[in-house]
Amino acid sequence: MRGPLHVEADTHTIRDERRLRQARFRTARRVVLAALVVLLATAIAVGFAFAGSTDSIAAGVKVGGIAIGGMTTADAVQALQEQSRRVADK
Repeated sequence: MRGPLHVEADTHTIRDERRLRQARFRTARRVVLAALVVLLATAIAVGFAFAGSTDSIAAGVKVGGIAIGGMTTADAVQALQEQSRRVADK
């Protein structure tokens, strides 16, 4: 005979439901975090891939109508200073 305090073994308690919800939330949070890490790593890799040369300015760059693409920084500064002097002398 069952007493007044008998509880079925297969019933879910509020605590069990909360634990399941928390476990699903932790799993979802880990998946989102992993996706963000992969996205950040990809963005960094693409940035390095397209960073170009540190020795010369990227091709196709113009400043004030002066094509400085492919020049070193020193050459570009010299070309821009010469153009600046020519404009100032007019």
